Amino acid sequence: MQVHKFRFLGRLWLSIILTVGLFVTSCGPKTENKSLSVSNALQLCQNDSSPIFESLDQLFLNHQQGLNWLSRLTFETPKRQYQVRYLSRAQLETQASLLLRGELSSQSTAQIDQAFKYKEELRKLAKLKEQTERLEFLECHMGNYYRLGKIPFKSYVDLKNGNTHLEHVVELCSVLRNKPSCLAESRLIRGADFNSMTEKYIKKFEQKFLDPRFKLTSRLEGIECKKTTEGKKLILPVSGTEQDIIAAQTAAQWWSSKTEKFQLEIVSSNSSSAIKIQHIDEGPSHVNMHDRNEINLGPGLASPLIIAHEMGHILGFPDCYFEAWDKDSESFIYIELDPTGSNLMCNINGSAKIPSDYFKQLEASYCD
Repeated sequence: MQVHKFRFLGRLWLSIILTVGLFVTSCGPKTENKSLSVSNALQLCQNDSSPIFESLDQLFLNHQQGLNWLSRLTFETPKRQYQVRYLSRAQLETQASLLLRGELSSQSTAQIDQAFKYKEELRKLAKLKEQTERLEFLECHMGNYYRLGKIPFKSYVDLKNGNTHLEHVVELCSVLRNKPSCLAESRLIRGADFNSMTEKYIKKFEQKFLDPRFKLTSRLEGIECKKTTEGKKLILPVSGTEQDIIAAQTAAQWWSSKTEKFQLEIVSSNSSSAIKIQHIDEGPSHVNMHDRNEINLGPGLASPLIIAHEMGHILGFPDCYFEAWDKDSESFIYIELDPTGSNLMCNINGSAKIPSDYFKQLEASYCD
């Protein structure tokens, strides 16, 4: 009897270990199963892209000149509401297949008039290229994004957008208290009490999960602050190619403000404390927030605007958007947490800026 009991417990522990392993493994073998389950998303983390994504990469290269023209012709409009976007392999492969069968596959956009004619198709191509690279990055870090999916930002966004459902309030409450207590409280509320409960947990949720995304985490050693006749100046040493330094100096303009009497100056340096600008072969541009000593620029993602965003991470600001695995839709979700679209750390677009409060935080952290 005791032997059977030990065998049963052994099988149980083995089952638990194998299940947990699916959530923490960062990469796995190639699979042909396109179901968007957690384990399959992990298995799709691979060195080789799918054939349809490789064809999309080639189309992107064929229209590089057209995309360059497009960047000079179009401007993005800031958003005015919280939005939840979904990202899945099946969705992107369908969109890529349609685009590959479209007119771009047989047309040239090297001339500006052709680029203007096919501007909508070029927009779709640029967006799809960006999304496929992001998807493959997310799949390779599935464990982290699975855990983040437990934070109910979707329910928060619904409440902020006016969709006041009791279950959303309970979800917000449940990451702050135990769920039975939240359910008990929800059963007792009536009329105006519901609005009071909603406001209470929205505020508590924002304090714990939202506000930190707009706050400087810590100062980075090696960045000097100087007082000038025009205000305060941060001096950031950077190492890289001559072209990288020029791009970084252009990017520093986003982190300079006459109104706030603040300036960021980039100086070329080969010292050990200098921030290194590196170009990576694949994946999105990023900064490792644990050490913050390198700016890694992905293919085609080395513009001054993108460098300005990554520079914000070097200075200590986190992304103010939310990405996670959503088990309900079996896809990744993306939520921009600044509904105006005007914060560069939330949304990389031509009209994005640095909020005045960020300059105050920099001065308090680096200059006081």
